[in-house]
Amino acid sequence: QKLVGEVSAIVPIRIDMCKNSCVAYTGPYAGLEVCECGHYPRYDSLKQAL
Repeated sequence: QKLVGEVSAIVPIRIDMCKNSCVAYTGPYAGLEVCECGHYPRYDSLKQAL
């Protein structure tokens, strides 16, 4: 990742996503705590992103 960033100026962006990749918790979905498609929780019991 570091080499790709140095050569191409592409840098990774980390965002919370549903474990099935059906929703990214950003923009209008930033406030969700459960995905709308499969009702999977965004956080574990310690409020850490899954």
